[in-house]
Amino acid sequence: MNPPIIDGLITLALGVWFSLVAYGVIPLTKDKQKADEFRRKCGGLAKVLGPLVALFGIYNVLRGI
Repeated sequence: MNPPIIDGLITLALGVWFSLVAYGVIPLTKDKQKADEFRRKCGGLAKVLGPLVALFGIYNVLRGI
């Protein structure tokens, strides 16, 4: 079992990555058409869930300190 700080860092990184993909800063795939299609279908939800996951990661890091 990982300590809460490690779990929090992993969750934080995942939330940041998901947010960057949702806003189009980092492409999901090298195929631009597929990346645009993903953002059209799931971009709105990802723009909300990404920061929430990152906040949960920050909470876990702070809880582990």
